[in-house]
Amino acid sequence: MRRARYDGAGELGSTDILDFYCRRGIRLESTAAHTPQQKIQAESVNWSLVGRLSALLMEAALGPELWGEAQRTVIYVLNWRPTRDGRAIPFAQFKGREPELGDFRV
Repeated sequence: MRRARYDGAGELGSTDILDFYCRRGIRLESTAAHTPQQKIQAESVNWSLVGRLSALLMEAALGPELWGEAQRTVIYVLNWRPTRDGRAIPFAQFKGREPELGDFRV
C-alpha cells in the first residue's frame, strides 16, 4: 500500500484531498501531534531533495523552470537505491519487479 504522510495541516485533511488519495489507493497518514521529531525527519528529507535538485540543475546549466522535471528525476533515481537497511529497493516494492538499466532514459 502506498502512503503519504503530512503534518496534520488543514489543507490536506479536506474531503477533496482525501478522495483524491483514496481513488489512487494512497493512505494519507498524519504525524502524531506535538512530535517535532517526526517533523524534523520529514524536513531533513525535504532539504536533502532540495540540495540534490539544485545540484542537478546547476550541473546541467538548466534554469528553475525545469524544477519539476528535475524533482521527478531525483526521486526516480532515489527509488532505485536500496533502503538504509539494505533489504529492499522501493522501485521493486512498488512495481513488483526489479529495476532494469533500460528503464533509464536521457
